[in-house]
Amino acid sequence: MINKMRYQIFDERCVNRLVKDISKKIKEKNSDIEYICGIKGGGHNVARIFEKCFPDAKFLDNYKDVPPKKCLLVCEDSVRTGSSLNNVIKFARSNGNDIVIVSLIMRRGSDIVPNFFAIEVHKGEKIVFPWDDLPIRCFNKGIIRKLNSYDITDENSRKFKCGDERLDKFELADYYKNGMLDSRIRTYVLEDNGELISMVHFYLFENEIVLRTLFTRKDMHRKGYGMEMLKIVFCYSRYHGKKQIKLFSLDAVYNLYERIGFKTNKVIKDVPGYGTIREMILVPDREK
Repeated sequence: MINKMRYQIFDERCVNRLVKDISKKIKEKNSDIEYICGIKGGGHNVARIFEKCFPDAKFLDNYKDVPPKKCLLVCEDSVRTGSSLNNVIKFARSNGNDIVIVSLIMRRGSDIVPNFFAIEVHKGEKIVFPWDDLPIRCFNKGIIRKLNSYDITDENSRKFKCGDERLDKFELADYYKNGMLDSRIRTYVLEDNGELISMVHFYLFENEIVLRTLFTRKDMHRKGYGMEMLKIVFCYSRYHGKKQIKLFSLDAVYNLYERIGFKTNKVIKDVPGYGTIREMILVPDREK
């Protein structure tokens, strides 16, 4: 089962509306808000907007600056697990403060449920606020597309070689047929100036992606095409919520993968037709 990561983008107008509506509800229930603070960067941005709705309240850069026995409005943009709020709650309890916790978004499964929140989302959803970097993905070289039947030509079979006979023994037709027979397989090629330059071939499993083949045409090595194809794998991992990316590297090139964060899990020697290969794993950063 594929778990696709979804994005929700909240622009400035939407955020202002959420704050206005939440503030109205807060005032109906709590008329004695005296101080306002935010948790981390996103929370500080939300707190500054709430400050306009509570002009008599004082803004604090740090919740620990609130005087004892005062009512504090604690703001978040999105409550993920509630771990940051736990520290605030402990401090408020020891300091004798009443606190009101507000968040624009709450993720299902959070240990802390805010007193006021607008929208509940699944764990896998990525929320983008006006103060966040937009999730722009950049593919700088050529055209990246799925391998198609019309790519299976004599000319491509002759020219599309990486120079390593262990990989060149397979034809484009082999990769295409595998993809037709197994729905877990994805094969993408990079086309530049009408010619096939690079290819990536990988499997989607429940919790991981397994990269089986990545190569670039011999006369196009060291020009960044291979990294462009790896971006496809990274994007699939991110959007489909995979926990790790696994690959099997020829021993001569494993250091290239180490440079971008892959770690050797085990070394497999005397593999028929390949010699020594390394099983390598990368745990992606979900926030990038």
